[in-house]
Amino acid sequence: MRRIWHTDWGLDEWGWLVINLLLVAHVTGFRQVIFIAAFILLWQSLYFYIKGLRWRDLKLQVRLVYGLLLVIDIVLPWHLIHGAQIMGTTALLLFDYCFLARTMLLMPWNRTQGFSWPLMCKAYFSPPVPGEVSL
Repeated sequence: MRRIWHTDWGLDEWGWLVINLLLVAHVTGFRQVIFIAAFILLWQSLYFYIKGLRWRDLKLQVRLVYGLLLVIDIVLPWHLIHGAQIMGTTALLLFDYCFLARTMLLMPWNRTQGFSWPLMCKAYFSPPVPGEVSL
């Protein structure tokens, strides 16, 4: 199991930690920090795109969907979305388990085989791994 404050954290993990803390602050009443979280997410997405990631890379897809969920919750304040984002980001930081990345793996453009229950079970129930998850 991965521990928080792991010594090999990079821009990726530190960015998710800051975004997660900003989301917690937003939910607890500091409403304006959501825009800082959105800016950090946008900045990270642009940084990784400039570094060579393209839309087919899970790292970038996760950020784009996560950002879309942020925008949806800014426009339509459903705090359930932020709660799910906080839980998911915490699981990513503590256990290397990214529910959103596993969900993105099941999208038609990310898989070469047909959708099936065994594939879904493999995507969601395989043990967490450091780095990108794959099927």
